[in-house]
This record gives sequence, C-alpha cells and structure tokens, in this order.
Amino acid sequence: TNFIKKHQLNLNQTLMNYIINLLHNTQYTWHWHVGAAPWEEKVAFLLPYITSIDEKSQVVLEAVKQAPVPWSTTVADICVIGAKLNHPSAVEIKEQRSLVSVKGILKKYDCKNFLTSGPEADRLLQYILLKGKEDGYRDVLEMCQIMGSK
Repeated sequence: TNFIKKHQLNLNQTLMNYIINLLHNTQYTWHWHVGAAPWEEKVAFLLPYITSIDEKSQVVLEAVKQAPVPWSTTVADICVIGAKLNHPSAVEIKEQRSLVSVKGILKKYDCKNFLTSGPEADRLLQYILLKGKEDGYRDVLEMCQIMGSK
C-alpha cells in the first residue's frame, strides 16, 4: 500500500484492475480438468481490501465466470460474498452459481462452450444425447430445466 499511496493511486481501482488482468492472463494457462485455478487464493485474499461495491462486484462476477467446475470452496465463498452485495451484479453472480451444474455437464462431455443458441445449441444437445445415452437424456433434461429458467 505504500506504493499506492506514494503514487496517489485509487486502491479499489488498482486491486480490481490487477485481479481482472490476473484472471484474463491465467485463463488459458491451466487445464480445465485439473482442479482449482491458480488465481483463486489471490482473489480471495485481496477481495476484502476492495471497499467499493462496484469494483468488488465486477471482480466477483469475473472470477465466478472463469472459475473451473466443480467450484472449489474458495470460489464458492467468493460467490457468497458477491451474492450478498447490494448491487445489480449480484443477480448475475447468483446466476453463475446456478450455471455450475450446466458447466459440469458440458465438462463431462468435453464441451467447453455453452454460449450457443439456435442450430448450434440443438447440435450440442444431440451430441450429449448420443454420447451419454440414458445419462445424456438426464443431463439434457437438467440443462434445459436450468437454462429454461434463465
């Protein structure tokens, strides 16, 4: 903090920018099947020092969007902090929590992108049905129930 004070930087803005850059720079440096992301502990440690609700909500939302599934306890705790914020982003943070199971299903079938619609989404669901057989049917049903409520 001496550096921040010496150079008259805004602590909230500086921490938010650092964390967002950390999230973006480490996005593809770990394999998504290997557990916790390398940034989780740093984000959890620095988050309490961000006092601005706007910056804190931005950091939490970006962290939960990029977190590998299943979520670690650290990411779940970060999500709880964000969901309690009195900020419009709290709704999006809660939505990300509900998407964890969808991301887990897609991971099960080695599908890395769920931001599809139209014919592409239909092909994704058909792929899961074909590859998963009876489990695939249950997985597609669960995904439709979750995504249908969004």
